[in-house]
Amino acid sequence: MVQMGFAAGLLDAETRFRRIKDYRDILLLKHEIKQLIVEQYDG
Repeated sequence: MVQMGFAAGLLDAETRFRRIKDYRDILLLKHEIKQLIVEQYDG
């Protein structure tokens, strides 16, 4: 029963996920996140 609830939750969440169109976008996103983290800790 737990597995059914988990699967239903995943299927519901899947409709709200956004796809990043290209792997280059992922690299850009990764770079931007790193920059934000560095800026946050540098202060």
